[in-house]
Amino acid sequence: MAATLTSSLPLSVISAFLSPVQRWSRHGLITIGCSLGMTLLGSEVVIAQPMDLPAVARCQMEVASQPNREALIRSWIHRAGQTDALAALCLSFSPNPNAGESLAWLRRAADLGLPDAQLLLGADLEVGFKSPPNSHEAMHWYRKAAQADFPFAQYEIGSIYSEGRANQRQDLPEAYYWATLAARHQFQPAKELADTLRPQLSHDERTRIDGRIKKWKRVVS
Repeated sequence: MAATLTSSLPLSVISAFLSPVQRWSRHGLITIGCSLGMTLLGSEVVIAQPMDLPAVARCQMEVASQPNREALIRSWIHRAGQTDALAALCLSFSPNPNAGESLAWLRRAADLGLPDAQLLLGADLEVGFKSPPNSHEAMHWYRKAAQADFPFAQYEIGSIYSEGRANQRQDLPEAYYWATLAARHQFQPAKELADTLRPQLSHDERTRIDGRIKKWKRVVS
């Protein structure tokens, strides 16, 4: 049976967190900020939260392939100590009453260059779920993941500029730029956002953005 991401938090806490976040964002993936309140290995299943980030799916696969939870966590800890970013990310979802420790593993995965972790850390910093809200640092991590050509992060930045979130002023040309970059990866939500924004831009704005996209180069952190 495939493992699922489940929450170890009371349903009322999850609902209280998600409700205002969903009001903030019409397009983005900001609800993934709640992922730090979830666990891959928790014994109590309160609510399932679908996640389709590639690295999270790989953590799920490791859980499904190793029934011995203690052995799996020991393996993750060893691998994370050997600069395995995926193992550090998986540990951030492990059952732990210490929110700071979960956040520390996520930050390690982000520091090691895993775009999925950088995106999740940015989301947490934007909403202040397990860390004090810090929009400036949130945008730093969103951009790190986006510059690695990670479409989830590119779409998130597009959504931010489309809506004026994270203390950024609304900037439709910039939103269109990032949404279009994400759409190159056949990322349907990004295509829909780009299609919504395109008619709102002038011909000159679209031409300038098309030129920027042609010059796009992936940056490895």
